[in-house]
Amino acid sequence: MSDYSDIINTERPQSPVHKPMSRLSRAAQFAPFAALTGYDDLIREAARETNEKIELFDEQKQKIGEDMGFLLEHKDIFATFIVFIADEKKDGGSYNEFYGSVRSYDVEKGIVTLDSCVMFCVDDVYGILLD
Repeated sequence: MSDYSDIINTERPQSPVHKPMSRLSRAAQFAPFAALTGYDDLIREAARETNEKIELFDEQKQKIGEDMGFLLEHKDIFATFIVFIADEKKDGGSYNEFYGSVRSYDVEKGIVTLDSCVMFCVDDVYGILLD
């Protein structure tokens, strides 16, 4: 009797009241369930660090202004721009480096556009490293 020979060839029992479930419905019973959908994303976002924007001294602002003026006069000179980019989800942001030559500068909006089409606000520039 240990080899199940008494039941091996019998048909599956059928309920006289209920129709048999489709294979899809039966499989759905075993689908994974995540009660806390999105919780891992929230934890990762909370753990992600941002930096505060560093306020520049007047001398630093003046040096950036001079370097920008020089780069606007000499459009063929490349430089590395260290720019603060504000975070869209949290307070603070990060400092990023962009390399290129200045294509244009919108004085009214304070927007710098590099030859690589990168755009940033001149007020967010932390430093300029000339080549």
